[in-house]
Amino acid sequence: MNKMQEAKRNGLSALAITEHFNAGNIIEFYDMLQQNFSYKEEYYLIEGIKVFCGLEIDVKENGHFLVIGSRNDIMTISRMLYPYHDKKAFISVIDLLALLTDFNVLKIGAHQV
Repeated sequence: MNKMQEAKRNGLSALAITEHFNAGNIIEFYDMLQQNFSYKEEYYLIEGIKVFCGLEIDVKENGHFLVIGSRNDIMTISRMLYPYHDKKAFISVIDLLALLTDFNVLKIGAHQV
């Protein structure tokens, strides 16, 4: 059973993909979705499941933030965070929130590491 079938079986009608922002292939992953699935109204429709774009962002204070939004915003944010990929250079929560002010995204404090 694939993941979308499993999600449906468990009663989900939507989910967000929030891969780590510093994953080496996050841009390529979203490009693959764009090439293979319909994107409208800010989500991909995959086997009847709405799939929203997102990132899990490591912050300097030893935690993660989930950021969910439009494909374009998530791709732009991912590129803007490139200088913060290394653990020694993770962005602070205050700086992350400032960076996100120009984007219409959902911000969720996920967990501490």
